[in-house]
Amino acid sequence: SFSLQAPSSSSNNRVFTLPDSADATLLTSTASLGKLLQVQSANLGTSIQITSTSYVTTGVTVNITPTSASSKILIATSFPIYKSGSNAAVDVTLYRDSTNLGDGTYGFGQFANLGGAGGIVGINLQFSDSPNTTSQVTYTVYGKINSGHNFYVMSNNVAANITAMEYST
Repeated sequence: SFSLQAPSSSSNNRVFTLPDSADATLLTSTASLGKLLQVQSANLGTSIQITSTSYVTTGVTVNITPTSASSKILIATSFPIYKSGSNAAVDVTLYRDSTNLGDGTYGFGQFANLGGAGGIVGINLQFSDSPNTTSQVTYTVYGKINSGHNFYVMSNNVAANITAMEYST
């Protein structure tokens, strides 16, 4: 239940606007509150070998269609890297469609000297993007060999995944 009471004086008018939809919450200010609008997630089902010194897809990818052009998209990804030889350096980055969102040289980071041959390292990346569109966008992790040996983005016992979360500010 609720009650409405008149202000204590005529100079203290208050206006409440009721929403068009049912079961809504009235706010006591006009400030916009941030909220999570949608979540999309994907897992990598197979191992991908990276043999290139130029950025190529790792197969870790997710699609999302923003509901508003002013929305932001938070990308969170976690994946294991296995390298076949010692003293390897691997660069990883994140693309939105065909745009590299990281630094052109090292992307979102260089992972060097990953231990001896056969070493597995878990990589975690987070990035907040403003795609300024209501069309579908695709976020994909790319990788390249910076020096040393080939590497694999693998999912043999450890899931490789990526999540895109649309939120308003």
